[in-house]
Amino acid sequence: MDSVPSNTGGDNIAPGRPVPGPNTTAGNIVSAYLSKHIPEYKELVQLRREGWNNASADVHFQNERSSADNPTDQQKDRFYRMTCRIGNDLASFLGSGGLSLPSPPRRTIFVLDLCMAPGGFSTTVLSQNPNHDVSIYGVTLPVSMGGYEVRIPNWESDPRIEDIRFLDVTMLASEVGITPDKIPALHPDKNSFITTPLFSDQQKFDIIFCGGTVVRNHTQSPSYQSYRQGSEGTRLLTSQLVIAMSRIRPGGTMVIVLHRADAWMNVALFYRFSKFSDVSKMRLFKPARAHARKGSFYLVVCGVDPEKMEAQQSVDEWRRRWMFASMLSMDTHQDLVGGDEDDADEQLSWNAEAVLEDFGPQLIQLTRPVFKIQAEALRTAPWAGSSTRGG
Repeated sequence: MDSVPSNTGGDNIAPGRPVPGPNTTAGNIVSAYLSKHIPEYKELVQLRREGWNNASADVHFQNERSSADNPTDQQKDRFYRMTCRIGNDLASFLGSGGLSLPSPPRRTIFVLDLCMAPGGFSTTVLSQNPNHDVSIYGVTLPVSMGGYEVRIPNWESDPRIEDIRFLDVTMLASEVGITPDKIPALHPDKNSFITTPLFSDQQKFDIIFCGGTVVRNHTQSPSYQSYRQGSEGTRLLTSQLVIAMSRIRPGGTMVIVLHRADAWMNVALFYRFSKFSDVSKMRLFKPARAHARKGSFYLVVCGVDPEKMEAQQSVDEWRRRWMFASMLSMDTHQDLVGGDEDDADEQLSWNAEAVLEDFGPQLIQLTRPVFKIQAEALRTAPWAGSSTRGG
């Protein structure tokens, strides 16, 4: 899990500060709907605004970011133990069959851990399935590129850890479904894209973790090209989603780290998954002990059917967005994806009311616990009650 959601985990040990609210038309529609139906959310919006305008909150989050960017060995171990606790809490939250298969063992459980380091979720799967053969594959950002160390004890000699690839998941062009001829000859990262598959076509997984968030140390590394600024979050999420959907076994489970359950793009993501997974088992998990004050959380989807038309349409859209963010920051290559990102976002915003009409009750049920945890935490945050800027 190069991540604990949104800045608190793998990719970013410390979180960014809570932002005040949505700033898009669709986001405003979603926010108004949630405020009307969830009192905890209405309070959360106000608490976020107060935190955003509070100088003490600035200091608090700056200190957390500093510790995250320059961790000591002791802090790295503490972070790994924290991710293990989050994994265990997630397993308890999901109950029987969430991150395990029933006994007696029927077959090997195959797990793909995208953005794996430091490895808390894979550790949880191993501990949750003592009577099963487990085969874990991981992809994680190399330390040399700003990534985190894999801290799973003796992972190099553990036969259950089948393979860990130390790669930038956003550069896996072949796994995203992009052929070499689609990469512009003058692209600054042309030779960095990986155009050979990581796995055989037959390799499928029962559980896939999409645990990556943008790592500040990565964005400051010498290998990081400037065209990625501003679009890295899109590249990271969409590459994980496309890879996961192409590798998930029908009926499998996906766990995806996200930030801000009220963000329109996340609401649209929930809605998409409801069309090709078991919506009755869709859950949002927010680890209260680790980062209650942050906007980060995990989307858990079970019974994924990658063959459904809606699933394939979603993969096409995520691939298109990856192409836009990876290639079209280069100005002259709009023909590669046939569109404009702002147009795509606006097209989605036209459907916000329709999505809420169709999915609103489920959205309320999904998100209320997340908003409640964050509101309670911000209400008692270290900066609560202190002066805002200028007064």
